[in-house]
Amino acid sequence: MIMSDREILKLYRKNDHKGIRAAFDKYYHDLCIYATGIAGELPVAEDIVQTVFIKCWKDKCFLNIQSSLKSYLYTSVRNGCLNHIKKQHANPHHPITEHISGEITAPPDHLPDPVMLAALDRAIAGLPGKCKEVFLLVVARDKSYMEAATELHITVNTVKTQLSRAMRKIRHHMEPFFRP
Repeated sequence: MIMSDREILKLYRKNDHKGIRAAFDKYYHDLCIYATGIAGELPVAEDIVQTVFIKCWKDKCFLNIQSSLKSYLYTSVRNGCLNHIKKQHANPHHPITEHISGEITAPPDHLPDPVMLAALDRAIAGLPGKCKEVFLLVVARDKSYMEAATELHITVNTVKTQLSRAMRKIRHHMEPFFRP
């Protein structure tokens, strides 16, 4: 049985271990897909998602959630991915940084799967107009919801709705890559 976010938070307040486990069971797979779209590699994405859950458990983060558990987790994972990318670019000897700078060509196993990247590009290209614009602003250009809303002359709620639709469509398109 899949629990609602409200039920998970209620369970967490009674027993943090069971609450974290319920949130993990409900969101882990989707968060990994989301993180892979940003970080580029599934193992890195899995590490980031696991780190978010460990931090939430250690720091009792769920006690402070006032709105949506799902939003909190996605935002935490997104921030973790962005921090990971910043660290990669800060390290001049990281294979991806070396590949980009042209100094050293990275071995193929350090680069994202080109077939997966092509599928992701097709998924993004296939998004409807506003969905695609919102996705590119928020995810690719790292704009806040407010910045994207201002730039597109729409409300923040519309940004959230369009981003949710975009992520759902991309997840559906990328699902074959993450089946066991």
